[in-house]
Amino acid sequence: MTQAFIVSNNPFLDAKGMKKKQPASERLLTVDEVAEYLNVDRFTVYRLLARKKLPGFKVGNQWRFNHQMIEAWLMKNAKNARK
Repeated sequence: MTQAFIVSNNPFLDAKGMKKKQPASERLLTVDEVAEYLNVDRFTVYRLLARKKLPGFKVGNQWRFNHQMIEAWLMKNAKNARK
């Protein structure tokens, strides 16, 4: 039995054509995932977005968040809270 390997130039697929797992720092998060990560209600996330206090962007009609940007926002706001 011979194994066939798919060769692809797609950076999101491995040599077998399977989707590569992205590191957590590169992955996009949903509203629910950000709410869970920050330990707040999802409506708090929407409220912060409406006030332009949380970094995020829309894909279609859904919000997405870069994990690194959320980390940076959290560090910045944690420092401001201690002042």
